[in-house]
Amino acid sequence: MKKYLFQLRKKYKAKNTRHLMYLRYARNAKPEKNLKATPKELEILAQFVVGKTYKRIGAELGIGVKTIKTHIDNLLAKNGCQDADELVILYADWEYQNENAQANP
Repeated sequence: MKKYLFQLRKKYKAKNTRHLMYLRYARNAKPEKNLKATPKELEILAQFVVGKTYKRIGAELGIGVKTIKTHIDNLLAKNGCQDADELVILYADWEYQNENAQANP
């Protein structure tokens, strides 16, 4: 299984398995429910789904790792997600909806 995941990550140029899941799912996303997030949470989530660590996100945004974790936890609670993987899929759906809305005003 690890070898297969490694090959998929290499094929899709994914930074880690979560990023791979986002890339693969985003290609087949369908409109579902809306993502509930503040602009700051969206900024953090956008970096999180591409595989950046809490430490790196915090360094880029000038905030602490605990603050990043709190934002992610708030997103999970607001959106009724059980784990970060569900949040990644929800973000892919949200991104898909926004792309379609901008293409068809």
